[in-house]
Amino acid sequence: MIKNNVQQRILYLLLLVSALVMVIVINFFHEVRSITDFIDPEENAVSFNYSDGRYTEEIAVEIKKEHRFAFLTKIYYTLDGSEPTEQDMLYKGPVILSSEEGISACSIRAAVFYRGERSRITTGTYLVGEKALLCHTIPTLFLTGDEEGLYGEEAGILVPGKLYSDYLASGGTEEVNWSTPANFNRTDWMRRVNAALFDAGGNLIFNEICDLSVTGNSSRKYVQKPLKLTANTKFPLQFAGQQEASITPHITRYSKLKFRNCGMDFPETMLRGALAAELARQAGFEDAAMVQPTAIYINGAYYGVADMQTVYTNSYLADLYGLDRDKIEVFDHSENEILAALGYEEDESMDFCDPEFREEFERLVDIEQLLRYYAFELIIGNTDWPHNNMKMWRYTGRHVEGNPFTDGRGRFLLYDFDAVFECREDHQEPFETLFYNSKMGRDSEEMCDLIVDLLEYEEYRNLFVNFLMDDLSGAFQTENILAVLERCVKQLEPELRYAFEESPFDEVRENLTGWSANVDRLRDVVSRRTEEVYSYIHQYFDSDTTYDLTVNAPENGNIIEVSSLRVYGGGESLTTTRCREYATPVRARVSKGQKFLYWLVNGQKVLDLTLRLTDEDFGGLSNGQIVVDLVTEPLGDACIMIHEVSEKGDTDYIELYNCGEKAAALNEYFLTDDEKEPSKYQCPDAQLLPGETIVINGKSNPVVSEYIMNFNLKGGERIYLYHQGKTEPEDTILIPDMAEGESYGRYCQTEEFRFFSNSALRKEEG
Repeated sequence: MIKNNVQQRILYLLLLVSALVMVIVINFFHEVRSITDFIDPEENAVSFNYSDGRYTEEIAVEIKKEHRFAFLTKIYYTLDGSEPTEQDMLYKGPVILSSEEGISACSIRAAVFYRGERSRITTGTYLVGEKALLCHTIPTLFLTGDEEGLYGEEAGILVPGKLYSDYLASGGTEEVNWSTPANFNRTDWMRRVNAALFDAGGNLIFNEICDLSVTGNSSRKYVQKPLKLTANTKFPLQFAGQQEASITPHITRYSKLKFRNCGMDFPETMLRGALAAELARQAGFEDAAMVQPTAIYINGAYYGVADMQTVYTNSYLADLYGLDRDKIEVFDHSENEILAALGYEEDESMDFCDPEFREEFERLVDIEQLLRYYAFELIIGNTDWPHNNMKMWRYTGRHVEGNPFTDGRGRFLLYDFDAVFECREDHQEPFETLFYNSKMGRDSEEMCDLIVDLLEYEEYRNLFVNFLMDDLSGAFQTENILAVLERCVKQLEPELRYAFEESPFDEVRENLTGWSANVDRLRDVVSRRTEEVYSYIHQYFDSDTTYDLTVNAPENGNIIEVSSLRVYGGGESLTTTRCREYATPVRARVSKGQKFLYWLVNGQKVLDLTLRLTDEDFGGLSNGQIVVDLVTEPLGDACIMIHEVSEKGDTDYIELYNCGEKAAALNEYFLTDDEKEPSKYQCPDAQLLPGETIVINGKSNPVVSEYIMNFNLKGGERIYLYHQGKTEPEDTILIPDMAEGESYGRYCQTEEFRFFSNSALRKEEG
């Protein structure tokens, strides 16, 4: 009897629990009507057991649900790049990826489904095969998207498509250019894709959903299209070749990336873009586009090699120069159109010898930057410029102390280098196109006369010739141009061998059969270019002879500026070729803790801080050259300066440096972020010997240290260093915005500040 009662109670409890479960389940299904009730639409609902990458052996990819209530959903996936639907493959077990011969590229696109709704799509990208680790020695981009949106007759953005077919049917010619009706010429068409970028070693850089479009103008006509990726959030990417110490911040995130097919250089060498971009950065154009050859796969099939490069977006310029991106204006296309944007009519007379006109133009444009820009474009022999491919930007926001790029003046951007160092015998030399009218009295064929008008003014002419000579003595020394070219060839040649075997386009293979011969012609052109430019300077600027100028810097942190060139202390010297008829400006920037005494010019003392050298000054030439030495002396006392700062996140710090000749008692110095409170933080009770540094961490810095300030650092604020008993600061620095892991400090203990990719703390730890 007792046993029956127990059984009845157990049965009753089971029925009660079952009823409660049923109520919960019914309520759950009543409440969970949509997939978004239990899956965040911005997060991946599935994951793969293999990371994106390269694999030399067969892999079995498992797809795992990554969400609550997984029992309610099913996984569907595709292997052809299309977005998965419930009509595609239902996941039941591992997806086997292999390659019997060569290599195979595959992208798995998977999502979970509930009541007809789909989660966010997750994409896994794999390159599989025995040679997967060897086939590419450059970065690799895998694009995965709907086949119809990429290659379909109606909507495919990579093909001529229906627009072109209808155009031919209506009597159009077969010749294709940027204005021909064709799918790939639609500038408003974009397609949603998954983009996975790997570095040359096969490590994943990013795997993002983004928008793909065809970019460029005449370059769209080639079988391999120039592509552009637009991110939802910025692509994390660090280009190879960025300098550790840079005048501008180290950009590591980009809203847009281009993958150019090299434009007019596509049928020839595919080297000109990378070559000119590297020379531009060596010449001091730190905003010049970064270029990196990259292999591209689309929906698992090899597509080709392209130049991955940065895009001049408002976001990029804002990050580079510390600006508000909504206050940046960009004007482009031709010289005449840019002048129109500045308020000048096409036929308007531009008399730069008129002081009032010159003053007004200098208020609108950074003249020195413009002249440097023209000098560079002329030296590289860009034949698709200035009637095309000119771009200028300016800032319209408020002026910010310490940031010269907020002055509202126009500055010019270098881009599109596919028509430089021309090999064609019938090409038009830019020097002759632009300056023939000034020598022979007729209009230039391209009607771009700004540079000719500018150089009517003697001071501009002197600056311009000096900028030409600067570049020829620096980045454009023949040995350097050839060395950069050979690095580009070495990087690209293995990829082009692969492209010859695997390209889907016969036109590419045909182009590559003549690649070596085209490279030889380019090599010949660049080997002669420096001497050619010297001859144009003599021809068009009435300079008959040149001389060598050698400038020596002393063993300390001083800078000597020779026109746009720099000579830094520490025993550096510079020898540069100059024109006899044009004065070369030489300036000294004496470091804190040093005193300027005089120059020695061919042994003769000169007391002026700034020199304007010609071959007739200071006793003339000595053995065909002028030798300049800067002579300074230490001030003798202790001298503390703010050497380096970091403000990002919770790793802020200040590094102080003793650039004097005596030890300094640090507790006599104070740091502050408020000029009204000069003694806000008293420096540690310690001695700092000559040449030594000390790091003082910010208030919230988690680094274990005995030196912690009572305030934090942030971009946009000014930091002051005061000495006990003095009302004027010993030193001050305006802190710019910085990238993660970046610092800002003096370059070579000079008065020149740069952004450093490695912080002082990491240097100490290393």
